[in-house]
Parts: sequence; C-alpha cells; structure tokens
Amino acid sequence: MNEVSRHAPSWLRHFRRKRLLIPSTTLVLLLGSLAWPLPRQVTRQAPVHSVRVTDKFGQTLRIVGSDGRFKWVPLGDIDPAIIGALIATEDRSFYLHHGVSVSGIARAVRDNVRAGRVVSGASTITMQVARALRGSDRRRLSDKLLEAHLAVRLELHESKEAILEEWLNRVSFGNRILGIGEAAEFYFGKSAEDLTLSEATLLVGLPQSPSRYNPLRHIDRALARRETVLRAAEREGVFTNDQVETIRRTVPTLASRQAVNFAAPHFVDAVRRSLGSEWANVVEVRTTVDPQLQHSVEELAKSHLRLVSPLGVSNVAAIVLDNHTGNVLAWLGSADYWDAQSLGQNDGVTALRQPGSSLKPFAYAAAFRRGLLRPESIIPDLPIQVPGAGGAFSPVNYDKKYHGPVSARTALASSYNVPAIRLAQLVTPEKILDDLHDVGFASLQRSARRYGVGLVLGNGEVTLLELARAYSSLARAGSIPDVRTVEWLLTVDGDTLLSPAPTSHQTVIDEGTAFLVTDILSDAEAREPAFGRGGPLELPFPAAAKTGTSKDYRDNVTVGYTPAHTVAVWAGNFDGSPMQRVSGISGAGPLMKAILLEIGSGGLFDVPREMAFATVCEGSGKLPGRFCRNTASRPVSRTQLPSDTCDIHVTIDYDLRTGRRATPDTPPSFRTAREFVALPEIYDEWMVEHGLERPPDSEVDNIALTILYPTDGTRYQIDPILREGWQRIALSAALSSNVTGAQWWIDGRQYQNVSDSVSWPLTAGTHRFELRGRVRDKTLHSQPVTVHVSSVQD
Repeated sequence: MNEVSRHAPSWLRHFRRKRLLIPSTTLVLLLGSLAWPLPRQVTRQAPVHSVRVTDKFGQTLRIVGSDGRFKWVPLGDIDPAIIGALIATEDRSFYLHHGVSVSGIARAVRDNVRAGRVVSGASTITMQVARALRGSDRRRLSDKLLEAHLAVRLELHESKEAILEEWLNRVSFGNRILGIGEAAEFYFGKSAEDLTLSEATLLVGLPQSPSRYNPLRHIDRALARRETVLRAAEREGVFTNDQVETIRRTVPTLASRQAVNFAAPHFVDAVRRSLGSEWANVVEVRTTVDPQLQHSVEELAKSHLRLVSPLGVSNVAAIVLDNHTGNVLAWLGSADYWDAQSLGQNDGVTALRQPGSSLKPFAYAAAFRRGLLRPESIIPDLPIQVPGAGGAFSPVNYDKKYHGPVSARTALASSYNVPAIRLAQLVTPEKILDDLHDVGFASLQRSARRYGVGLVLGNGEVTLLELARAYSSLARAGSIPDVRTVEWLLTVDGDTLLSPAPTSHQTVIDEGTAFLVTDILSDAEAREPAFGRGGPLELPFPAAAKTGTSKDYRDNVTVGYTPAHTVAVWAGNFDGSPMQRVSGISGAGPLMKAILLEIGSGGLFDVPREMAFATVCEGSGKLPGRFCRNTASRPVSRTQLPSDTCDIHVTIDYDLRTGRRATPDTPPSFRTAREFVALPEIYDEWMVEHGLERPPDSEVDNIALTILYPTDGTRYQIDPILREGWQRIALSAALSSNVTGAQWWIDGRQYQNVSDSVSWPLTAGTHRFELRGRVRDKTLHSQPVTVHVSSVQD
C-alpha cells in the first residue's frame, strides 16, 4: 500500500468515506473501456527525458526536456497536505467518481449559464492527466470526449494514488516546466519535499492557467490564485484557520535564475531550435558559450540600459563570435528574459530588424572588388533626386548637410547617405543584393527592384546574427564562418556526436577588398567629420566598427570587430516604438565598446601581400601635384595603383585690376599667382553656398550654363495618391559669375528666372528643359535636357 494510504490524515479519510457506488451514468464508459489498454506513455514513469545543456566548460546552463523541464517525484515524497489542497481545489469528488464527474459537469453548466460565459470547467484530476497524456490543449467537444474516455480507462487500470502521482508529474506549471518537482527547483530553488506550505499552495494553483498565474510576471495574480487554494483547503478541512492565516501572511521568495540553472536563456532556446528532431535523442549538449563572458555581457547590458532607458530604449541584444572558429561565445537576446513589460522573451539576436547603415560596408566592397571605385576615389556628396515608383526622393545625410567632394573612405567611415546612394546607382541594387546574399543575409528575400538603392540605407530586414557573421567575414579576410553553437552531443544510447570542426570556410569577399573595408572602418580620422574623436567606435587597440540607425529611430545597431572577435549589438524596443533620437553611436555603440574592452585586444589585422601603400592627394585621390597640401599614405591594390596626378589644386595668374584671369596683355606688375581648388562644374552651387571661391573666369572661356537637375533621360511616375501640389521636382543649375539674366525655358516657353528655389510640377508627357542667359550682349543656350513623366494608367 502507498505511504499516503497507510498514514492518511483525517481529511483524506473524509474524502474516501464519501466514495459511493459507481454512478450509472459512467457504467457504459466503464464497460466499454475494460478491454482497452492504456497508452504506452502511461507505462513509462517519465513523460519526457531531460537534456542537460552546458557551457564550454561543462557547467549546467539549463536542464530541459524534449517537451519541457522535468523531474519525476514519487507521491510518497510529497507532503500529504499538498495533495489534500490539490484535491480540494481541483476535484472535490476525486474519490467519488471514476474519471468523469457527472455532478461536476452539471455544476459547470449551471455556473456558466448563470455567468453568461465560461467561468467553470468540469475536468476532473483524472481528465487533466488524460489531457496531459494526449498533449493537447484544445477545448473542442471531441477533445473533451476523448479525454473523458481516456480518464475512465485510467481509473480502471490505475489506483487513485497513481493518478495523483501522474498529475503531480505531468501537468504544466508554466515556463516549459512539467511536474511539481521541477517547478519547486525552478521557482524556489529547492526540491519538492522541502517546499513550505506557502510555496506549495502557490504551485498547486498554477496549472489552472500557467501563463495567467506565472509568478515571475504576475505575482499578484499567483497570490490571488493561492488564496482560492487556501479557501478550498480550509473548507475541506485540509488546513485549520490558523494555518491558513499563517500562510496568507507569507509571500514566497522566488529564486534567482542563476540559482536554478537558467543561464543564457535565449541561447539555450536557440540551441534547442537548431537541433530540431535530433533534440529527442540526446541527454547532454555541450555548447560553445563562455560563461564568464556571457555573465559580463549580461551585466554590461543592464548597466547600459539604465543609462539609455530615459531616452525610450527598453531593450538591448548582443552576440559575440570567435572569428577563428565561428563559435558563439555570448548570446544575449534581451536584457531581462523575464521582463514581460519589455517583451524580454523575444530574442533580439534572431529577430528581424532594419539595420540602417550597417549594410553600407558591403555595398562599398561591391564597388571596390569590381574596380568601380578605390577608397580614395571622390564621390559627390551633393543633392540628388532618385527616381522611384512613387516619385523621386531626395536622400539626406544624418547631419542634414552636404559635404561636396568626399572620398569613398570618408563617406563610408562617416556613414554619409548621399554618397552611398550614388554608389548604389553605380554598382546597381541587383549586384549589391547578390553580394549581400553571398555574405549570409538570407533574410533579404525581396527583389532588388523592390529594395532599390535604399538597400544601402537599410530598408530591408536582417538579424543581428546575420550581421555578426557577415562582419566576421571581413575580420577573416573575406572567409565567412559557419556559426557554431554546439561542441558535441551525448545521445540516449551513450554515443558522443561531435559538431563539425571549423574548416576553411567559403570565401565571399576577396582578401584585398576585405582589408580595404576593414582599414576604412578602423580609421578614426576618416570618421571624425561625423563622429568626432574618442567616441564609442574608437578603442585602444586595432578594431573596426560600423553603426546603423533605422528610420524614425526604431532600431539601431553597432558591429565592432578585431582579428579575434566580432561583437554585434542592437538597441531599441521589441514593440517597434521609436526611441528619442537615439542613434547607433549612442544606443548600441557604447555597449559594443564595453564588450570589446572586456574581451581585450585581438592583435593586428594582417595586410595582404597584394596590398601596397601609395601617397595620394586627399582632395582628389590622385597622385599629389605641385600644389597639393594634404596628402596621406593609403593602402591600395598593386593592380590599381594611382597613375594620374591631381588636377584640382592649381595656381592661376590673377589680374589685380579686373579680378579675373590674367590675359597676355596683363602687365607683370598687375599679375599675382593664387591657388585655387578647381572642382568640376557639378560642385559650383555647393561652393557658392559654402563661400568657396572658384578660379576666376576669363571673358572667352570657362563660361558655365549647365542644368544640374533634372538629368537627361530621367523618367518620373505620377503617384495617384499624393496631392498634385506635392509632386514637384526641384530645378538646379550651375552658372558662371559673368552670366546674367539666366532663365529656365520648358517646352520652348519661358518658365522662371534661375534661383535657389525653382520647382516644376510633374505633368504627364515628354518635356524639354533649357537654360538661357547672357554674357555682355551675347545670348547663350545650355545643353537641353529631356525628361519623361507618366501616370499610373500609362
């Protein structure tokens, strides 16, 4: 006889004395079930087997079953008072029925009709066991009938004590926990036999609705549910009034997650998902995570979040990769796994978020490797209107300024948007998207036409894990690693299955291009115009870094890497709400820097043999000329060594009398040599705006009368939704200083005088634009420009 049966307290004998003859309403079910065997899982003591997940040193991260956390506890190890409270709360007629309670069904129907909604169920303890055995949470009538049938079979084949033991070990207590034994360990850090009555009665109330009464999120609800348990137990004589009052005054203390082996929770969840069906066949998983680094990342994240939370940042995520092996050393999905308010059980490492400018390095790599640009090539950072399906749009830089001629090095390091758009037009979105797929951004599943050139500004969605892996390929000289989370598996049969060892992985970027991008991202002087010096991207050892901020400040990321490690960090809100102008440099950047400082130096980046160093003019990217003042030694591929000499830094003889170029008739006493920056005409307007003097024109040459925008052959489409007044394009022109009376002519008709604020409303059809102006008594005409405007119907 079971221990509970031999030493039954008075309240338990009271329950049993009320047991009656078999009700006639269940007789048919009983007779129909006599020859029907029990399911196989009832013959096994454990509903699931446990899997021990450990860190790289073998310390337990979590013990989890194939369907949840599990630890089987014999009924004799449970305080009889706990069993009494369970019966009093869940099934007062447990010892009266044979699986199905007819009186319980009648009472539930009565209560639900009175309330006009479902307020009471009719499931007996045995039916709840049947539901757990079936593994179904559905509430259809057919499911109830199947549960009732299985409950009757259980009653025929098992004792009441065995059924109670099944309930205590099979029902869910929330947080993927099955059974009171694991629940005691998880919530209170102790075994089931060591539970106090205050703790035990709280646990007894959880299975009715584990999510609603989750004490980690809703302790008030859990205590209210415990009150229901206490009232039922007092009513049935399980507890005295004094005992109930004592329990009421006690609020159980929940154990810390570290105390119950619940470390790196998002990482363990990810490991389990990655193993798929293989999970059911293992008993231990040795992972790659470094426990000390994982703990440091968690503490650094909490400290950083306290600083940025006033700015509307509720969460952060981070991942650390070993660049040599591809091993995940730390994985932080959120700052607090148990914080319901910030949706902490979401995993920021695998969540799809907009990456902002963090994809730009791979667009520049696409241009470098195709020989379209060198890092010192000059890109115009000038206003540009980009045609799109919904009309043209004008990209702007983060600082709302245009910087004129900038090198690709400065444009990338300072994360300027306009040069990146021009580069995307040069390379094409199709080729950039192909390269992004090559470096592992599988989440970018739309077409290049759908993304357009906005791809380089982060209008797609990627994961932090994809970002970390792609940047790791830059650190690895273009070789992309296979991300490893598992070292080995121990199977239920005792076999050890080793995870594939790191190999020479696929090369996705040539070594030279990877080095050039790394050299730019580690160049503190190149990023100084946008980020200043000494900020979160600058470390005391060689490290490359890039930020990204999404539209409306909803997400920001920063990725940093040394030769040894890659760290990717996200900051934002899982509900998608915007932050208060928090960018990657202020949101994710400081945490990335703190983590890299915690890890330490990774040595020097290797310089590929194909690289040489050449001295270039920083203003033109060409070999320095006689009048170049700012030069620098830059890495360059031996196959792309610069050969042209700078032609923008010039000296011009100046006529002091006219303020113009000297002519052959200018006397030597009125000549003076002056240095100028002779930029192409496209920069004329920018130079005027910034007070920069162009080389003086003569009366016979260098007369500029040029349409800057629109460009010849541009096609526009009228948006049927936007109001007509909003669908205009800005007209832009470059004029020499000696041109007067300049006017816009459209389709052969005078339109407006040339100024800084001329715009033209989009009108369906083909249109011809022209500039007309005068130099002294001569009328000049610009090169005409033709554009095409279509409506949606066209």
